[in-house]
Amino acid sequence: MSEPFYAYTALHHAARGDLESQRSFARHALSCAIEGNDARAATEGLVFARMAASHGDNSDLGVLLQLLAVSASLAEAEGDYDDLRGVLSAEVVAYLSRGVDRQPEGEPDLAPWLAAVVAACSSDEVELGKDLERQLVAAERVG
Repeated sequence: MSEPFYAYTALHHAARGDLESQRSFARHALSCAIEGNDARAATEGLVFARMAASHGDNSDLGVLLQLLAVSASLAEAEGDYDDLRGVLSAEVVAYLSRGVDRQPEGEPDLAPWLAAVVAACSSDEVELGKDLERQLVAAERVG
């Protein structure tokens, strides 16, 4: 049995930059999104998954990429897929690119995943992904 999730406690800590709370919120939202076909949970989870990923640990990319995929799937089921597909695909390109760039020795290679995603994207989505990646790099430099 899993530990109880206290949303407002996690929110309090996550808003103050606590990485474990951001991770906990993102994982809980992913679970709610999958179990309940809940697009709102996926959308809210993306906020915390992005915050966790911004700390620079590639291990946080997994939940973020899963939430992006679930968001795309739920949007498609609701008929909103065309509006979101490009943005979500571009974000996958951006985060995978950052993951490849900061990948430590000994971790599984993310480059083949990135190549597969890029091959499935339109040129506009890839260009938007490159722009988002530049924004991520700039944000990391600011600290």
